[in-house]
Amino acid sequence: MFFPKGSESIVKNHRIKFSKNPHDPVKEYSVEEFEDISGMVYLPRLAYKSKKCYVKVKRLCEKAFKRGDVSERAIWFGRLYGHLIDEPFINDIYIAWTGEEMEYGCYSGKKIVEGAFIGEYTGLVRPCTFWNPDVNEYCFRYPLYKRFFVVYTIDGKMQGNETSFINHSSSPNCEAVAIWHKGLYHMCLIALENIPEDAQLLLDYGNKRFDT
Repeated sequence: MFFPKGSESIVKNHRIKFSKNPHDPVKEYSVEEFEDISGMVYLPRLAYKSKKCYVKVKRLCEKAFKRGDVSERAIWFGRLYGHLIDEPFINDIYIAWTGEEMEYGCYSGKKIVEGAFIGEYTGLVRPCTFWNPDVNEYCFRYPLYKRFFVVYTIDGKMQGNETSFINHSSSPNCEAVAIWHKGLYHMCLIALENIPEDAQLLLDYGNKRFDT
């Protein structure tokens, strides 16, 4: 994995709230402890498959901006929430068992108000080809759409943060939005409504993720 300068993966002192099984209370774990338990690599920020991949994505983003393809909404969200991406900020949320069908899910640790920033969907940014898409249910399409044979995904299956555990619903209380910040796109989660404490966070995957 490659991390752009100034965005190294480990954030010291971050604690992940997690319940390992249905009978355990939610406890706080260090990043290292959570990685040992979950088998994931915790990424508070985006990582890239390689330096070459990062340079390519950066160049494509610059071209998209020059063409005027970056929406005013994405730019506005960047002005509003860019500092939270830099921090990086995760709202008060925790991971817990939901049941045999969906297994783990993500829950609010306190009331989250409508419009609040929940967190950036992090993972490994990598290319996918038309012939070999190599996608899974944790893949978010990176918002560079004018590519015919190669697209990019944010793969949060084995590397990511708490937002990787947000499950699908046709009646979501969260929305995934593209945010333009410092010359790159970021996919972030925003509350669609007031979410009470201990409610499961839900997202309509729709076409924001690849079909598997």
